[in-house]
Amino acid sequence: MFAALQPIRRNPSRQRVAQGFSLPAPVGGLNAVDSITDMDEKDALVLENWFPEPSEVRIRRGFEAHATGISGAVTSLMEWAGPATRKLFGANTSAIYNVSSPGAVGAADLSGLSNGRWQHTMMATSGGNFLVICNGADSVRNYDGTSWTTPAITNVTSSTLSNVAVHKNRLWFVQVGTTDAWYLGINSISGAATKFPLGPLFSLGGRLVVIATWTRDGGSGPDDFIAFISSLGEIAVYQGSDPSDPDAWALVGVYRVGPPIGNRCVLRTGADLGVISKDGVVSLTRMIGTDRSASPLAAITHKISKLFNEDARAYDGNFGWQGLSYPRANQAIFNVPSAEGATSHQYVMNTITGAWCKFTNQNAGCWALFNDQLYFGGNDGVVYLADSGFQDDGEAISASMKTSFSYYKSRGRLKLFKMLRPIIGSTGSPALLVDMNVDFEDAEPTQALTPAPATGAVWDSALWDSGVWGSGETITRGWLGVGRMGMAAAIRLRASVNGASLTLHSFDAMAEVGGLA
Repeated sequence: MFAALQPIRRNPSRQRVAQGFSLPAPVGGLNAVDSITDMDEKDALVLENWFPEPSEVRIRRGFEAHATGISGAVTSLMEWAGPATRKLFGANTSAIYNVSSPGAVGAADLSGLSNGRWQHTMMATSGGNFLVICNGADSVRNYDGTSWTTPAITNVTSSTLSNVAVHKNRLWFVQVGTTDAWYLGINSISGAATKFPLGPLFSLGGRLVVIATWTRDGGSGPDDFIAFISSLGEIAVYQGSDPSDPDAWALVGVYRVGPPIGNRCVLRTGADLGVISKDGVVSLTRMIGTDRSASPLAAITHKISKLFNEDARAYDGNFGWQGLSYPRANQAIFNVPSAEGATSHQYVMNTITGAWCKFTNQNAGCWALFNDQLYFGGNDGVVYLADSGFQDDGEAISASMKTSFSYYKSRGRLKLFKMLRPIIGSTGSPALLVDMNVDFEDAEPTQALTPAPATGAVWDSALWDSGVWGSGETITRGWLGVGRMGMAAAIRLRASVNGASLTLHSFDAMAEVGGLA
């Protein structure tokens, strides 16, 4: 006779139970310097049109048309700031327009010009507040709040002056194609200019590109410096107020960074000065007392060095490189013209945390602050108000994210990732695609995204199928089946919004943890 069949008893120790894991939003920002296999879980491999705040990441705000009717690309934006009022001017290749008010521009304030790449500064004298502009092709112009004038500058042809700065109540100019700087008298916007030759200090040769001022104490005082930057990355730093008086003027030193990129290659933030160079955006404060070999580590862009340096190699000859500090949003913005006069993107740093991200679809040729708001000159002839609303000139804003790879607290062990949910807040109806990459693969969700204008965002295998979004900001949690197997995983998130905010707070995941792979 056959023996009675016995029930199979499973070893409880071999049963696998899904475990829950929580991951922070990538508030550490883009990381393009550390190994992909050993990266902080707060960092990201892709962070496009997401801005990392200290405790969450949010989709960037949009832009809207401000001033229209300019022919060709807007190549310069310049603010005149008076005691009580301000004005904004935009330039194309042949004219300058008042673009202070929204709508179509009127007749040009100045026309018949030969170059729209103006450099500018504000200068206050007993005669008023002046916007001083130069471009190395047209005569220097001054604006006093009412009218434009051509100042009488002697000893040098003012149409050869290509850059301008103010140091100790004195205007300084770069003479195009030379190693000479020129300066005017104290509190003067015209008159006799005096040459200040820098050629003997530039042992590598090249030409003088830009003059910049900054202070090491954060204010105006004895620690104020003036820096003369050559096309080959030599920086002559002086301290003092009167270059004609040896007792009131002294050379601090000559330092080296990578060759600067463009004429708008300096950014002043607080007590520091950044130089946009082929070594990245280098801090002059950190470079004092070092040499170029240390400049990559002294670069503000160190954490995104691979991305930034690749762009510098590919696009350094294009016009449109610029850095801008935007305190209202705690942002430092660096414009990268990927196709001159057509497309550009921006690397953006959170000035509080130092975290980086990348903005796209803002095809800017220049940037400026006007009344403390952010504007950019479009390559399509429109001046746009940026950081405004949640549409890109009436269109949806799309964003993409890839977190760093995480081993989920069990390095070297195989995992079956079963469920995933982002913890998200929104004021509208975003469209979202979520997936996982395992074991260092790189595959982005490719389904089309169409954000709803009101309510009803849904997912299937990557689109939410249960979340309903209210008119106020709603925190939404919805589990999604992923079915991925590997030892490490990165989360991919694509989003599109049309008139709504979107904030990512964190991720939750469910995974079965097995043995060695």
